[in-house]
Amino acid sequence: MHTLDGAAHLARKELFLPLLDPAAVSGLTDRVVAAWDEAVPQGSARDSVVLFDEAATVLTRGVHRWAGTPLDDGDAAVTARDMTAMVDGFATAGPRHLRARRAAPVRRSGWPGWCATSAGAR
Repeated sequence: MHTLDGAAHLARKELFLPLLDPAAVSGLTDRVVAAWDEAVPQGSARDSVVLFDEAATVLTRGVHRWAGTPLDDGDAAVTARDMTAMVDGFATAGPRHLRARRAAPVRRSGWPGWCATSAGAR
């Protein structure tokens, strides 16, 4: 949505606005909390954890569950890195922007719109 202007931006924004409904936010919160509850014992069993990376993976799992989009456990960390790169690269120049652009095929594939439509139906 951040790379769109005009009517395309407004159309994409309209897909996401229903997700701000209190019931939708509550459902998201429940799934993210559940993902954290699952991650804590796994992290406790490891020698070290990079909290930022773990948080991104947990949030990715919770959001995918809430949206009803499939995500294999083995893909969660890679997907989280792509999502983090896109957010980190908003309105930047240089390497951060290039990482965001490389992660952008997820955006161009139509996934965000499908995700918003699917989650909005919950």
